[in-house]
Amino acid sequence: MHQRIAESPVLPISWPGDDAVLRPWRAADVARFWALTESNRARLSVWLGWPDSTHGEADVAAFIAATRTALDSGEGCDLALETAGQPVGGVGLCEIDQTNNTATMGYWIDREWEGKGLVAGACRAILRHAFDDLAMARVELWNMAGNARSRALAQRLSFHEEGILRARVIHRGQRHDRVVYGLPREAWRRER
Repeated sequence: MHQRIAESPVLPISWPGDDAVLRPWRAADVARFWALTESNRARLSVWLGWPDSTHGEADVAAFIAATRTALDSGEGCDLALETAGQPVGGVGLCEIDQTNNTATMGYWIDREWEGKGLVAGACRAILRHAFDDLAMARVELWNMAGNARSRALAQRLSFHEEGILRARVIHRGQRHDRVVYGLPREAWRRER
């Protein structure tokens, strides 16, 4: 059986700044998560669906409870990205397929912390965990085609663009293309 994040909940992050970790979201994070959602809603909702469907602390509390359930079952792991003693974003693996040993990675960060290398360090930490601890054979990353910043990060993390799914997703009433990136375990080990 693969080790689950629930059994080793804190992943250290290597980056140029102060101490940072990935850890499970906690019930005590509801107010902070809601504040991050509100202050970053306009920026994040251009690319992500969840800010538009998060209307208050009750929605945040339900999300945090669902992340715990996913951690406990081994089906997912949305984690808080914490530095300076508080969450500043999130990084995680979702759609963990334990039969095929694959997962999909996602990330977001508060505007104040953007561009400082923290998300890249957090993504490297979750990839180490995915490949070394969870024995994933492959991690995918799906971006909207217009999200140049996220696409550039995918390439810096050694993901390879595998294709564009035309008109794949409806976001804010319009169809958008999705770019699929893949990173097999062997490529990650070779390129890190």
